[in-house]
Amino acid sequence: MKRVYAIEKNCIDCKLCEVYCKTAHSRTKDIIKAHKTEQPEP
Repeated sequence: MKRVYAIEKNCIDCKLCEVYCKTAHSRTKDIIKAHKTEQPEP
């Protein structure tokens, strides 16, 4: 699995890294299903 590193000086606070992380750790690996149907991690 690839790692995503945030470069703080280039960050525009779009939260896209969080979207990629949640999708990568989801069961379905589908971006839409991961955010609409799967429960968030505790």
